[in-house]
Amino acid sequence: MLSKLLAYVAAGQRVDVVPVDEMLTTQQAANLLEVSRPTLVKMLESGLIPYEQPGVHRRVSRAALDEFIASRAERRRAGLEALAKTLEPDVPDEFVTTR
Repeated sequence: MLSKLLAYVAAGQRVDVVPVDEMLTTQQAANLLEVSRPTLVKMLESGLIPYEQPGVHRRVSRAALDEFIASRAERRRAGLEALAKTLEPDVPDEFVTTR
């Protein structure tokens, strides 16, 4: 794990090391998902990601975010596989000139 971390740092990539049970603000969670905060709030309220609201502010666990990211990647992979099955391998791609 440490070697992976160092490889990411050596490649110039951003690395965050946080405890899995850490609770994040909606802005922090939105930043990790690369969506706007209002979009994240809609996702929370629709039930896509579980959250807590101990007072006025919502808090999202890092573990819940990691689960959502993994499930989103799996849904994308399954969708791409389904799309690939609809393509006929014997039919060549056609290019259409527009100008």
